[in-house]
Amino acid sequence: MPQEDSQTAQTQQGQVAQINALGSTAELQRNLEELESFHNRYYTTFGADSARFLHDLMTRYVQESGRTDATVEFFTHNWAQPSVIGRITGTNPALGRIVIGAHEDSINHSSANKPQARAPGADDDGTGTVSIVESFRMMLNSGFRPTRTVEFQLYAAEEVGLLGSAAIAQSYAAQGIPVHGMLQLDMNGYCANRNLALTMRTVSVDPALSDFLVLLIREYSSMTEQNTAGSFNSDHGSYTRSGYAACHTKDLVATHSSTQIMIWRSD
Repeated sequence: MPQEDSQTAQTQQGQVAQINALGSTAELQRNLEELESFHNRYYTTFGADSARFLHDLMTRYVQESGRTDATVEFFTHNWAQPSVIGRITGTNPALGRIVIGAHEDSINHSSANKPQARAPGADDDGTGTVSIVESFRMMLNSGFRPTRTVEFQLYAAEEVGLLGSAAIAQSYAAQGIPVHGMLQLDMNGYCANRNLALTMRTVSVDPALSDFLVLLIREYSSMTEQNTAGSFNSDHGSYTRSGYAACHTKDLVATHSSTQIMIWRSD
């Protein structure tokens, strides 16, 4: 991560406060409940319907904002569930893209009939998905005009091998599309004793970009962070393998109770 990016990142308090003020816990809750209401979001069955819901929701946000520099599109695959990409075009697109991602699919790992099994996927990765969607809405309504193009990507088929993100990252690499950095949000809603801490994953990440993310967390929030390796991988790995800098943060505890999904904090 260039030194000038780190320096600039520490001087945006006014802009960050303006965007954060537009966040809505009620909107997050409502959208998460809608996602959970699908029988599952498996990539060959009900996931096609949930992807259409997300596409239509993000399209509505663009229309309501009146922005002409924002779009929402499907990235289709050779299975039923498409990925969804929201985009705010930068004022200098030649500088490359910033990608913020989460996976939209869900799976019941304990079932022998995964395509038909109930899998609400509240935290994995409903929380990451609705966080991405809400960030898109907030940035649209703030009037923020990014220098680089910012993409808000929701990936199909993560649970069966990072298939959706791999298809997108490989396509971008083949086209020579520059991606300045990618952040994956996979499970960011677990709250033990209402004390949110973030895990900084060290597998398949760019160390400099991860350090940059830590800088942002410390500058703009009261949350804590800690590094962990483990075997957990997510869609950031697709970007890493395609030659892009990527990082990943998630909630601290890997074992979740449905009664402990947090209400997002304003900080």
